[in-house]
Amino acid sequence: MILTALNKYYRSEHFKNQRRDPYTQYTSPYESVLCTDYVQSMYVQLLCGLYQHKQINRVGASSASALLRVIKFFELNWQDLVLDIRVGSLNPKITYEPLRECMARIMKSDPELADFLTIECSGENWEGIIQRIWPNAKYLGTIITGSMIQYAPSLDYYSRGLPIATAKYASSECCFGINLNPISKPEDVSFTFMPNLAYFEFIRQEHHSSKMDIGNSTVTTPDLINLVDVEVGKDYEVVTTTHAGLYRYQMGDILRATGFHNSAPKFKFLRRKGVLLSIEGDKTDEVELQMAMDNASQMLQEYSVSLVDYTSHASKKIAPGHYVIYWELSVGDSDKNAQSDEVISRCCQIVENSFSLTYKRYRAHGAIAPLEIRLLKNGTFQDLVELAVSRGASIGQYKVPRCVETGLVLEFLDSRAVSSHFSPCLPSLASEESI
Repeated sequence: MILTALNKYYRSEHFKNQRRDPYTQYTSPYESVLCTDYVQSMYVQLLCGLYQHKQINRVGASSASALLRVIKFFELNWQDLVLDIRVGSLNPKITYEPLRECMARIMKSDPELADFLTIECSGENWEGIIQRIWPNAKYLGTIITGSMIQYAPSLDYYSRGLPIATAKYASSECCFGINLNPISKPEDVSFTFMPNLAYFEFIRQEHHSSKMDIGNSTVTTPDLINLVDVEVGKDYEVVTTTHAGLYRYQMGDILRATGFHNSAPKFKFLRRKGVLLSIEGDKTDEVELQMAMDNASQMLQEYSVSLVDYTSHASKKIAPGHYVIYWELSVGDSDKNAQSDEVISRCCQIVENSFSLTYKRYRAHGAIAPLEIRLLKNGTFQDLVELAVSRGASIGQYKVPRCVETGLVLEFLDSRAVSSHFSPCLPSLASEESI
């Protein structure tokens, strides 16, 4: 049976029979971790966390997006959870028998806790809800690097600024290193590589030389740089040879060397390898797209609107092709004009002005049509998670795709679009330059 690394670990005898350790003591019973129905699993884990709300010192999930999904789930289901605590019995919608059996031993009626939760959750303002419900929580434990950094403002809102700790850099293939300053700001997180975990080599991103086939793709022999030979400030793709048998496997992660701890280099995660969007000779990667979203989000904040999530598509159905950005917005009590064509069209301009000079030149030549932002119905990205899980994806490792090419996901997004808005003019540099 093929399992993700997290699933394999949580199903292992090592996890089940590990020694009691105050640093890895969980509120959730083993049965809730094994439950394959993620809705039932999340419900029960939240319920256990609420029962022990004064004992909890860390709130976490596998990634920042996963932690936000838990908070949203709590927001939608808190009344059912409170009722269970008030009466001391589990909601009948939880049908996984091992869960019902273990919770029958744990649950008890606690009207005082139920009243406290009702007061905290019944208001419209959920700012600081994590600290209000779990007052002794000292930090959030989750991955906040790379594309996950966009979720930092939302986590700050719900936690009232609790530190976010990303302790290690790991994947299904192997563990790479640890964060020696785990509560550093998300944009400053660096990981110190541990040479005993695997054999690490690196491909500098500027150039390549003579080719040979190794691992899962073609790289060049002279480009492979040893761990101790990386240069601070340079960008690299990591190549790993593992104890499990992977040989010179290209991970597809692009890192930047930020320094050394003794002789061990430290790296900042930048992005996944590869171009996200391209119509002609333009190439827009994950970092550039994220910066564009950040710039547009700043304008949305003027209207008390926040960007829930986004993805993109390079549409070539009609020539010339153009970029399509899919947005889900959280509006709340914002200005009624926040989603007007005027405001979102200005956002289109901001996004285009954030892209490379190459993109702007193609726009000026008419080789790329104006950028489009399509607004989506509320809950679209949560429904996208459920669609992915229904098709076999792991809920713990699911990440919103930053670019969608074709197929079911693209059709789903288009079916949830409520309005389309286009950039009204050329990007600033392209309109000013003589090309």
